[in-house]
Amino acid sequence: MKKLILFFCLCFSTVICSAQLQRSTEDSALVEVVVKDFKDKIRIHDRVLFEGQKTKVVLQGMTDELGKFRILLPEGDVYNIVMKGLGENQEYNTFSIPKVDGRYSLATLTIKYEPAKTFTLKSLQFESGKASIKTGSENILSELIELMQLKPAMKIEIAGHTDDIGNDDTNSILSQARAEAVKKYLSQKGKISPERIIAKGYGENQPVSDNETDSGRQMNRRTEVRIISE
Repeated sequence: MKKLILFFCLCFSTVICSAQLQRSTEDSALVEVVVKDFKDKIRIHDRVLFEGQKTKVVLQGMTDELGKFRILLPEGDVYNIVMKGLGENQEYNTFSIPKVDGRYSLATLTIKYEPAKTFTLKSLQFESGKASIKTGSENILSELIELMQLKPAMKIEIAGHTDDIGNDDTNSILSQARAEAVKKYLSQKGKISPERIIAKGYGENQPVSDNETDSGRQMNRRTEVRIISE
């Protein structure tokens, strides 16, 4: 679990906010969320999910150019705070909003975390022994396109990996071809500038598991996204 620091202030007040601004209601508290990294650099266009433990409702917000957003959260629930990643979400902490009479004043929640720099595109699949992307891989690639569109300064490396079955040189060529196929997809389908994408095949040289079992080899056959800069 990655480190996360939460600072929050949730105060009860009967003071009514300006009519021009979103405000708390009798049943929901207005929360201003600020997201930063551990160096106090604001995080732009990060998505934060709030999952109600009691109601099971899932609400989300996305930070603006100031690293902030406001969200109305129903009272009387404890929310799991989840930072949305690429293809996978990671739960970090909880945030409680007790049920009270009247209205809450504006609550502030500051989230400090170190965002992941490497993501495995787990649902991305290729034809066996080929660089042809299988049908069904579109969702995760669409998520990646959306992320890069939201963060126009982001540059990434697409890293292709194989297991150790077969010839070393063949595996290296295959992993490079698969990385290039993803880059082409992002450029053609998502209109992402090729200059923002490095495609590199590592063959079998960077395993994350053993190659003695089917499950281990499956883990090693993967495509990663490595964030170079944002």
